[in-house]
Amino acid sequence: GKVYYLNFKPELDTAMQKLAEDYTAESGVPVKVVTAASGTYGDTLTAEMSKSEAPTMFVITNDAMMDEWGDYALDLAGTAVAAEAVALEHRAHRPVQDQDPAAQRFSQSVHQKQVRRMWMMFSLRPIV
Repeated sequence: GKVYYLNFKPELDTAMQKLAEDYTAESGVPVKVVTAASGTYGDTLTAEMSKSEAPTMFVITNDAMMDEWGDYALDLAGTAVAAEAVALEHRAHRPVQDQDPAAQRFSQSVHQKQVRRMWMMFSLRPIV
């Protein structure tokens, strides 16, 4: 098998390329990371999904994209990987301790809504 990940954050390209390299070295599974230019992710995803070797992993960033690409989505709610992602996300976004209590509640509420909407997307195209 192999993995083709369409990255939507150009600022993470270097880190994603390194992660792909390390994973390939550790697992023997080739990983290709293509990063869309800033502001072009939707167009890039559309173009890449029409190819015979479409991305095996990609990110859906909003409801409109979910409407368009939701048939390719695998809902990971309730899985161990989702629980780990939620825990990591919570640690990364926990409210500052000296924040006003009302601000803390608002921050936590926004965070909980974001976590509930968390999906990991996989193309349904076969991995060769």
